[in-house]
Amino acid sequence: MAKLLITRTPAYLAFMHFVKSYYFSYGAPKHTQIIELASKLDDLYPPKNDEFRIEVKLSPAWVSQLLTGKLDPLPTAEKFRAFILAVGCYAVEVGIMDEEPDRTSLREWQELLRQAKKKAEQQARDGIFVDHEVAEADPSDPSPAGNAAPELRGPRHLVRAEPVVLSPNQLSYLMKHGPYAQTLAVRAAKGDPFAQYQEGVLFGCDGRFHDTAVALLKSAAAAGLEPALELWEASRTGPLGPAAVAHARALADQYRDQGEDRARATFRSCATQATVCDGTNQTPPSP
Repeated sequence: MAKLLITRTPAYLAFMHFVKSYYFSYGAPKHTQIIELASKLDDLYPPKNDEFRIEVKLSPAWVSQLLTGKLDPLPTAEKFRAFILAVGCYAVEVGIMDEEPDRTSLREWQELLRQAKKKAEQQARDGIFVDHEVAEADPSDPSPAGNAAPELRGPRHLVRAEPVVLSPNQLSYLMKHGPYAQTLAVRAAKGDPFAQYQEGVLFGCDGRFHDTAVALLKSAAAAGLEPALELWEASRTGPLGPAAVAHARALADQYRDQGEDRARATFRSCATQATVCDGTNQTPPSP
């Protein structure tokens, strides 16, 4: 049986980009430092009751492949756990973080890894891959391939927001909305305002992620995107959820007309499964 080519799938690229972002935001320790800290994790995190022991050795080649996005297959749960904890411990040592990561924080990471493995393998089987041009797209280009560029308008009174850093749980949420949403995660993290707007729509359809949606929309609006500004202003004058659902419907209609089935499926899923700010499930008619 031929080996699945997972390294060009949207799920794989989104996961790897997120891991690298975590690594750099936590101080970018040298590979040897990660390996040394990983070797001490069993002492730093002694098992309690039925908890697992952390007895995993990381190699320089493995760390290098992980951080260059060439690791195939995706890491085992044990090695990935050791990597996350080792980088977190380094961040504490150099003063970036106040507290060492705990075992409970690993649950979101492990769920993200599980989803990435499952979806990357399925996408490889289905032949869903990201073109090189899309994967390496210039984040300054507001109209990535396959997307219609929105009309631009000046930022008016807005100030540019800080880059929005997603949590593992937030990326897991995007993973559930299909390959197009996974591609958005990479583009938005690179500073693409159009992708940030569309991510804001997706997060705005779930009341749990209201603050994340607002931050993304504010950043995209500051870059001059009129739809993002419109939705951001809606969040200031009333509930964000219904407005986000309306934008999701409009995007689904747009992509249906363009024949972009994967993008349409993402926003159709978002609109029909929305959970708005008051916590009630909304199931509007299918776009």
